[in-house]
Amino acid sequence: MDDDDDDEEEEDEEEEDEDMEEDDYSELDAGAIINTGGRRTRGVRVDYSSAEALAKAGLKPEDAAEDDENEESFIAKDDEMHD
Repeated sequence: MDDDDDDEEEEDEEEEDEDMEEDDYSELDAGAIINTGGRRTRGVRVDYSSAEALAKAGLKPEDAAEDDENEESFIAKDDEMHD
């Protein structure tokens, strides 16, 4: 009975190996890959409040300032956390 179990396990492992074949990338369009020629922007700080960024978003600097003024600060009240 143990031999049958071992045979089944081996068959399962063979099927898994067949399933893990390499992917076929021939259908991918290499022209769609954008090569920026440089490093990615990982770690670069982006200023979303700059005039250029606001212009790209279709906003005016005054609009962004008004949004900041209208935001309320949140203060969590925790009655159980007193010293």
